[in-house]
Amino acid sequence: MSTKRQAKKLDKETSKKAKEDVTASIPDSLPALSKKSSSTKKGGAGAAPVEEQGVVPIDAHVAGGAALYNIMRSGGKVMSCYLMFSNVNHNNNKFYIMQCLESTTAAGQTYLFTRYGRVGETGVISLVPNFDAVKTYQKTKAAKIKKGYQEIQIAAEKPKANAQEESKEPVKEGPSRLEPSVQDLLRFIFDIKLIEKSVQASGYDIQKMPLGNLSEETILKGYSVLKKIQTELNGNKSAAVLDTLSSEFYTTIPHNFGRQNMKQFTINTNDKFKEKVGLVANLQGIAQAANIVENKSKIKKEEKKAGPVIVPNKIDQNYEQLDCEVKSLDTKSQEYKMLETFFNNTKGYSSTLKVMGAYSLARASEKKDFNPKKLNNRWLLWHGTRFSNIAGILKQGLRIQPPEAPLTDAGWFGKGIYLASIAECSLGYCHSYLSKGESFLLLCEAARGNSHTVYSQTWSSNIPAGTHSTHGVGARTHDPSQNIVIEKDLTVPTGYCIKNADPKATIAHDEYVFYDPTQVKLRYLLRVKG
Repeated sequence: MSTKRQAKKLDKETSKKAKEDVTASIPDSLPALSKKSSSTKKGGAGAAPVEEQGVVPIDAHVAGGAALYNIMRSGGKVMSCYLMFSNVNHNNNKFYIMQCLESTTAAGQTYLFTRYGRVGETGVISLVPNFDAVKTYQKTKAAKIKKGYQEIQIAAEKPKANAQEESKEPVKEGPSRLEPSVQDLLRFIFDIKLIEKSVQASGYDIQKMPLGNLSEETILKGYSVLKKIQTELNGNKSAAVLDTLSSEFYTTIPHNFGRQNMKQFTINTNDKFKEKVGLVANLQGIAQAANIVENKSKIKKEEKKAGPVIVPNKIDQNYEQLDCEVKSLDTKSQEYKMLETFFNNTKGYSSTLKVMGAYSLARASEKKDFNPKKLNNRWLLWHGTRFSNIAGILKQGLRIQPPEAPLTDAGWFGKGIYLASIAECSLGYCHSYLSKGESFLLLCEAARGNSHTVYSQTWSSNIPAGTHSTHGVGARTHDPSQNIVIEKDLTVPTGYCIKNADPKATIAHDEYVFYDPTQVKLRYLLRVKG
């Protein structure tokens, strides 16, 4: 089918725009009859899981919530769905939430709950007694999907223990056992409000799809759609096809554009495309931080004592789930001074940034998994990233993008882990404007082995046999005469930034790429600020 016919078909399916009453208020009492409400109150147009029944969240706008209802199951499936439909040509950006509920107080009483409207608004709310709720649910869901709606996959949530309910006594948070500087670091990287603000800047709807509910399937599908958009941008550049693919992307990764016309958000330029690739990559990383924060530890019952129940400190709970040892370095230690010199010499001539803190890192899994091939030529190299990715990296280590992810100009040498010998290069990936002016830089021990040397983009992760990594030779490099060696054979390129004398060097900075994650181990984290 031609691209014009494809676009025409999609337009035809959505030409009859459904009436949207996207203003609503929450029912003020338990409804015995169908109760719809409309006001100008704005709210989260989506999952908004404030309460849970098992691992499936009951919508926040169900009056009474989990205290009065259970979400029903049929054939082993949970009767709860979150549907999305976007069409840039017809200015559609709609959600439809539906759940089958059964009363916890009246045996046999079932309800069908629906909420629908424009993304970013509360929408129309309805809770109707329905003795055939499952059949109605299945029929309605099938009809919506036939019209072009797509079900958004939400990651299963773990049940959370409520210490106050469990103990029936007042609860008090215990003191942290961590160093004050480590506590401060963890508060920053687990600042969910700041993380949410960083993704909302790209239009992502945090209410429709809370960060902790992001599923891997949703993220990979978002990547797949972007890959199609990249192919079209590099080929025919058909406006009709780009409209259709943009609609598919916004259906998969919900965005809150308010009442703005969707047409202006068609992903039809490389800049818009790169922004969305960055957004999905960021979402993939920060989902880890959100999951850690939401996964509160179950409180262990201890011997009865007078006074409130003492529960573990939240910061300590988050730290334990990282499974990564983090220690603050003494500013007077030789180790700290070496790292500070490394940064100051390679941050760039015009930079006013200063090291505000340095931490040693030791991931439990990397202690045993690092460098199984016993490769030589180990270097300490920089990696820059947004602050919102730090918790995920400490938890999982540096990862290579999945096959579904499109290759952008940040992947000149194929999909791999990108490191640099110059801090100036890595600082460009920190986006400090999203983190109160602070940049977070990782220093990694990398087993280079025999490096494949290149002078221009290869766009490939296939390297010659007998080589273990890629070295992209940069026009700006470090002074190799000032390299130092620590721990017997670990090279630290602490030399000042200099212009590379090699006339073939056309890449901006030296870059080092690793295609096997076991060749890279986290060693340090630096916080820098101007």
